[in-house]
Amino acid sequence: MSNENIAFMNVEVTAIPQLNPETGETSVKVTLNPPKLTVTEPNTIINYQLVAPTPAELRFTGVTIAPPNDQLSPPAISTDGRNVTLNDVNTVTDDFVVTFQFNTALEAPRLMASDPDLLNRPGR
Repeated sequence: MSNENIAFMNVEVTAIPQLNPETGETSVKVTLNPPKLTVTEPNTIINYQLVAPTPAELRFTGVTIAPPNDQLSPPAISTDGRNVTLNDVNTVTDDFVVTFQFNTALEAPRLMASDPDLLNRPGR
């Protein structure tokens, strides 16, 4: 077993579905706490968790990360869809856009996204 330290970071995600009265389209307003995540430790596990007042029926259905990289593991969505977890090796300074897709019960499931910033700053 390795003695290597692993850091953990948790981000609270509030996601509120909104209906645009002009277009009839549904979107999700996302608020993150903290709003920007700066990773300074190697081998950091990052967990994004849906919290109240997010509606109970809202779930993560997908996650994309840009630009393509070898720093972040493929995101894992929990069985109940309320958490997204990924590992950041954090060996290179870079900025990433993490886009979440959600499933909402307001109408047929559709993809909706928010773009939080994830900043890799190794050695700080």
